[in-house]
Amino acid sequence: MTVAKAQADKGAMQKILRDAGLSQALMDACLATPGLEAGVTAIRQQGIDAHGINGTPTFIVNGNKVVGNVPLAAITSYFK
Repeated sequence: MTVAKAQADKGAMQKILRDAGLSQALMDACLATPGLEAGVTAIRQQGIDAHGINGTPTFIVNGNKVVGNVPLAAITSYFK
């Protein structure tokens, strides 16, 4: 990933979080957490390796892979 792309992604994420009501101070504190990037990368790789996840949104619900913009009712049907 290029530096410009990473900065654009970070800016987009921060806008979403601000719109959700998170303060800039809280976002900065989260982003300054040691090991955050490595942890996110490890979880991403685990999703690829264990479940074949290759895009978002993807959910694993009770062992079922649910891919795409699926209505909530469809996702909750996997809990029954």
